[in-house]
Amino acid sequence: MDDVGALSYLDQRLSKKRGRGLRMVGTRERNVLTRLGVARVKRRYYRDPEGRHRFLPDEAVGWGRGGMAVTPVLEAQALEMCSEASYRRSAKHLPLFLSEDVEHALLHRLVRKRVREGGREEGAGPGALPPGSPSPLGEEGGNPSHRL
Repeated sequence: MDDVGALSYLDQRLSKKRGRGLRMVGTRERNVLTRLGVARVKRRYYRDPEGRHRFLPDEAVGWGRGGMAVTPVLEAQALEMCSEASYRRSAKHLPLFLSEDVEHALLHRLVRKRVREGGREEGAGPGALPPGSPSPLGEEGGNPSHRL
């Protein structure tokens, strides 16, 4: 199953398991960077009892609001590359595996998001990465000014 098919399947599964307070309002499209390039993905959006709009697939995968979304597989690859090279160098080499160019700023946002999420984990210190995530500094540490 490709990345877009997996996201569509996730959207269907979440719609069947949604809470009673969520009312489906419609569908919206979002650009998602996948291994095959940018894909437009339709997903359902809901209104909760407090009147907020929610996209269940976005929440399940950990995507924030707005901007380019990145599939989990591609995000893992990008984070690994950023742990071994600078953002600019990673952005230069990542398109060798994709059919799209990637801006270094997108890679920087991905790393910052992971660092922020790690700080919220139980028992994790400020700025800690989730277990199993590659360090943005690489295995040997290195000079943080070259990586962040």
